Amino acid sequence: MLLHDGRFQRAKLRAGDEWIVPFSFEVLSDFAQDEATLSLGVVDTELGASIGQRLKVPIDAGPRPVQELAAKQVVSLESGTKVHEWPDASAPAIATAKEPVRLSETATSGDFVRIDLGGGRPGWVSADAVAAAQGPITQKPALAWAIAHAAPEIELQAPESYVTRNGVFRVFGKAIDDQRVRDLYISTGGHKVYYESNQNSADPHELAFDAEIPVHPGMNAIMVVAREDNDSVSRHYFMVRRDAKDGSVMKTTQFDGALLGNGNGYH
Repeated sequence: MLLHDGRFQRAKLRAGDEWIVPFSFEVLSDFAQDEATLSLGVVDTELGASIGQRLKVPIDAGPRPVQELAAKQVVSLESGTKVHEWPDASAPAIATAKEPVRLSETATSGDFVRIDLGGGRPGWVSADAVAAAQGPITQKPALAWAIAHAAPEIELQAPESYVTRNGVFRVFGKAIDDQRVRDLYISTGGHKVYYESNQNSADPHELAFDAEIPVHPGMNAIMVVAREDNDSVSRHYFMVRRDAKDGSVMKTTQFDGALLGNGNGYH
């Protein structure tokens, strides 16, 4: 496999904004597996939050050739039309038209046509669901995206201060997910200090937690991890400083292991 575009960086993204990042890869002819596994990671270096996902992409070697069109054609989709991941009725739907739209048809394959969903992003629609149209394409098509791979969202209650004089620091909030939250754990200094399973919960989509985390003198790196499964994980990092009882700054305790994986511990 050849990953043509695989690393992207954006300096700023306002709250509530979305950033669609296209990437492409090529499967060579001697690839013998039925599916390809891609590792996806998204990191916010300022907030110390990250999510990771292992995506399994089916590789279809069946007799379903794709015929590129010599010139793009404008077609219309009615509201409720489902857009599939590949040209087959059994393929997962990646989006649904929320209202009638006009898009470009770029290729055909069997009883399906490939359309441009914007910015070169492809999707497949049954040929019976499209009709030839006139006029310009819809610049911002109203599509409801099927987001099946979103990792759990961690909502932490912000403390009054990230500085304490106590030997423990309270961390509380909740993890939510459209599919399920399997479990959640908290570690400090690379050592797991709290774990909670959501296996027998009345609400598999939400896991509330309230924990008192032991903190060493000086700086402490704390990580909260919520998992949908082993491949869909969210992490939230933050620092807590423990001062002496009189408010004076204490030297950070050195310990084995490093939360961020640099192997050097903290000083």
